[in-house]
Amino acid sequence: MKVQVGDVVVNAVVDSAAEVSIISDRVYQAIKRPPPKLRDVKLLTAGRKLSMQGSVVGPVKL
Repeated sequence: MKVQVGDVVVNAVVDSAAEVSIISDRVYQAIKRPPPKLRDVKLLTAGRKLSMQGSVVGPVKL
């Protein structure tokens, strides 16, 4: 599904029950006026050895 994030159109998987939404650094940097970064975080997955570095941003409007 194509969605607009700021002024950038991207392919997305929408999960209306998700607690967080994740976009790549490339997409975040492409947004002309990105939301402010509030803090850095490390995301971990359940059941797999995988971690991701990221930032919490806000506010986000869909």
